[in-house]
Amino acid sequence: MPARADWLVEPRVETAISATDNAQGATKAEKQDADLFGTVGPGINILGEGARVRLNFNGSVQYNKYLQESDLDDASGNAFGIGRVELFEDRFFVDGNVNYRQQLIDRTASGSTDNARIDSENTTDRFDYSISPYYLERFGGWVETQTRGVFGQTLFDPLGRGDTRASSNATTVGLSQSVASGARFTSFFWNVTGEVNRSIRDDDDNTYFQVQRVTGDTEYVINRTWALLGTVGIEEYKDTGSTVPDGYNGVFWLVGARWTPGPRTSLSARVGRRFGGMSYAAEGSYILGPTTTISLSVDDTATVGQARNGVNFFNMLVENEDGVIIDETTGLPADPNDPNDDLTNGDAITRNRTINLSLTGSTERNDFSFFTFFTQRDTEATGREARISGLGGRFKRRLTPLLDWNVAARTSYTDDDAIANTYLTTNLGTSFDYRFSDSLTGSVEYSLFDRRSDDETNERQENLVSVRLVKFF
Repeated sequence: MPARADWLVEPRVETAISATDNAQGATKAEKQDADLFGTVGPGINILGEGARVRLNFNGSVQYNKYLQESDLDDASGNAFGIGRVELFEDRFFVDGNVNYRQQLIDRTASGSTDNARIDSENTTDRFDYSISPYYLERFGGWVETQTRGVFGQTLFDPLGRGDTRASSNATTVGLSQSVASGARFTSFFWNVTGEVNRSIRDDDDNTYFQVQRVTGDTEYVINRTWALLGTVGIEEYKDTGSTVPDGYNGVFWLVGARWTPGPRTSLSARVGRRFGGMSYAAEGSYILGPTTTISLSVDDTATVGQARNGVNFFNMLVENEDGVIIDETTGLPADPNDPNDDLTNGDAITRNRTINLSLTGSTERNDFSFFTFFTQRDTEATGREARISGLGGRFKRRLTPLLDWNVAARTSYTDDDAIANTYLTTNLGTSFDYRFSDSLTGSVEYSLFDRRSDDETNERQENLVSVRLVKFF
């Protein structure tokens, strides 16, 4: 973050002319109509930290006007930010989060393009926000406590375009209390947390999903290389709108170790029993150089579907040294518009098993990040299983002091038991960005969307070329 009392506020206006060879998102077997469209819209970046306030926010609105396909003319927007206010020094804080975007309803539906711009019948406007006040207290270096509340909402407009598989609006309230070892503990660390969270759906019966949990975490440092880890707890899930799977309620436990052979390497793993069967978690990192790191994370969690990228999404977000909001599980820039997330079975309980491996770094003229992932989602009430795997990356090279070259690519493979077909989706983009001045930038961009399937009626491709100008004020 910038130094204290240092703020960067950048209003901007963006204009673009784009050419597409598939304006309506037709299948490869159908006639594909080319078109031109113009884009205009204001936006703002705010990044800064004052004496007691810090904020990282980016928001914009835009309007697209098509030359021929006027039925595609639309206005849209997005906003994404995290912030913190310190009300009393080192004691009382308030965290806030906001996220607004266009959300896919069902990425595997017939006709889906994974593209909110041309697939408006398969998208809904989604708005998430949360406010979380918390109080810290320390007792002579022996004990540290945190009391935290949370209030958040997830809102859709229109509500899933009439698609009953989409999530409902929901209000989340929660309270947690943690008691942890203080600075006087040097080899044995512990933390006990009790929490209750309820997500109330805005349906005819105001059904709700609730989690109550008490968790104890311990770490015992044997030496500079090894530490033992342990977790034990008891939890109860309640869903008045559907059946909670057998085995989810009751005692759970995980045991494991952390290995730190040197200042560059750290790896931890735990295994035990949770959610009615074997459960596991792992994370690790290796520092290749001053600015280059390999990160690994393995997660096994259970959520209500819409919480995958709703209020709980923000709990994984942190800022790196450059003030960029990243997902701490991957080390990559946070992407709330992840095309692999949708609202299918959005109000159902899902068990999510995810593996993420990433490489991030920079050199004097290059910035790069590469990742690969695997996710298995089990919708417990219906027995539906979906497996998504993929890889991708971003690369940026400064060609001259004023000219940058950017490349981004992502490919993912989806195999869902509820549908007869598999999907291989590829997104590729490249651009040349030029700085005319400190307040004016321009770019020439090319992007490719390609989806292949066992069913040709679900195969789609779009090539898009854009010329863009952004004016900062």
